[in-house]
This record gives sequence, structure tokens and C-alpha cells, in this order.
Amino acid sequence: MAAESMAFGWEGKRILVVGDVMLDIYRRGRALRLSPEAPVPIVLNPVDEYCLGGAANIAKNIAALKAKAILVGFVGKDEEGLRLRSLAEEGGIDVHFFSANDRPTTTKTRIVGLPGHQQVCRIDREETTPLGEECRESILSSSRSLSQEADIVIVSDYRKGVVFPGLVAEIARSGKKVVVDPKGSDVSLYRGAWAIVPNWGEAEELVGITDGGNIDWVGKSLCSASGCEWVIITRHGEGASVYSHDWSEHIPPRAREVLDTTGAGDTFTAVFALGVVAGMGGSEAAKLANRAAGMVVGKRGTAHVEWEELARELGRLSDPI
Repeated sequence: MAAESMAFGWEGKRILVVGDVMLDIYRRGRALRLSPEAPVPIVLNPVDEYCLGGAANIAKNIAALKAKAILVGFVGKDEEGLRLRSLAEEGGIDVHFFSANDRPTTTKTRIVGLPGHQQVCRIDREETTPLGEECRESILSSSRSLSQEADIVIVSDYRKGVVFPGLVAEIARSGKKVVVDPKGSDVSLYRGAWAIVPNWGEAEELVGITDGGNIDWVGKSLCSASGCEWVIITRHGEGASVYSHDWSEHIPPRAREVLDTTGAGDTFTAVFALGVVAGMGGSEAAKLANRAAGMVVGKRGTAHVEWEELARELGRLSDPI
């Protein structure tokens, strides 16, 4: 089938994304010599590039793939929050942001030296203490209401406060499938989820193993501990491993060249959820997500995949997903 006429089956579906949004800033300038004051590059005349990060990048992927992205999150009452909202709305995302005076918009500023795109340092601005009760109740109420009309829900946790105890379980009561991109060591936060999609390091932390343990043991343990029907562990350049009860499968990597892994996990989670709403099983959706993430790591910065790119990629390859 020609790429031009291909439809994936998720076009127009409503995907609710709840989680920690952030503004990614790439400050790029020429770095041709070291400072005489310290052994660090001088980055000359930098120019800022602004991107959606965290849960907002998941929503960006969804919108770019022609589904309807609805985003619930927190931003500060600051310039960065206004810019993040503007970028999201320009990207076709239905935004439901909540704010408070006592914490900023989560911002990651990467100083990048050209040529070579070498990252010199990263400057983070964030607050990770629990959100206030009023803000938490607003997020919970909005998520509960919006989930009623959604085809699937993604919860993206970066441990910045939006994903708090009881949130996933309350959303799951809507009867919709919940896919979680987790962070941290408290697996109980994600009880009620249908699927959980950690990377290898996150999976180890969730089961209390951080010394390079056996991935099959980790995957099966996470299935049991989370109660999820599906556990998909992304493995950077080694593909992904899929677990469900007493069944497992290892998916080989698809990247042709790795330039930057930033945003690849967001793309994987987004495309996995889209595959599910298009009628795929967990394994088939994970294979499609692995293909899409392999495309994103070939781009620099916080990247996403466009519908036309994915259609072209699948349309020109004759091998199975």
C-alpha cells in the first residue's frame, strides 16, 4: 500500500495525557576555543530554540501523528509557562494547565556548542515538592472528567509533582486503559494502569535492583508488582522487551544511527498507546513504537515523529513491523 493512502487507524482518536510538562531550551552557539579562566568552552552568540518536553512532548507526538491530544499538567505563573502553553496550542494540543504562585515551570536549558552539537552543560529550574492540595484536586478533577471522552490515557511521571498517590487509580476507574511512563521507586503510584513503559534503569529502580540484574527477572517482577497487563521495558540501543503474565518477547533495535536519545521514550510511549487504540495487541503496538523511537534517535534535540515520516518508513519497508 502506498504511503500516501495509508491510515493507521488512530487518526482522530482522543488521547488524554496527564503528567509533568516541561519547557526544553536549546541554547546553541559557536564553541571554537576554551576559556582562559577555566577548561570550559566559550559558547559565542547563542540562539535559543524552545521545545515541548516531558508529558508535553508525548502530546506533541500524538498531535503530529494526527490523533487528538488533550494535555493536563502544571506550569508556573511565569514567562516559561506562557511560552509552553503557546507552543502546545500552536502544535494543535488541547491544553488544560494549572498554576500556583509558589513554584516555577519546569525548565531544562541545554547549552550546546557548535560545530559538533556538543552539550556543554544543562541548567534545570524546577520544584519537586508535592503540589498543594487545591492544585492536586484540580488536576484530579480535570483528569477524571476528560478521561470519560478519551480513547486511552497516558500518564507521564517525571517526579515533578503532578503524578501523586491515587491519581492513576482514579483515572482507571473511568474504564479506559491507562499507559504509564514511570519514574522513581514507588510502583504503588501506578496501580490500576493497564500498561507500564519504563526504560531499563527505571524498571530496575521500580523493583529495587540497580546493579545490572537479569532483564527477564526484572520484567516478570514488575508485572507482578505493578499488576499491569503489559510491561514494556525500552533498552536504549538494544530495542525493547515485552512482558505479560507468563509471556515475554524481545524486540531488536531499529535505529540506523543514534544522534540523540532525548525524547525517544516519549515517542515510544505515544506510539504504543496509539497502536493500542488502533486495535493492536500489546506486542504489536510495542514493535510499532520501537520503529518510531528508532527514527527519533536519529534526530537532534527533543524530537518527535510526524505522521508522514512514519507512513513513509512503513510504506517503503517490506519486512514486518
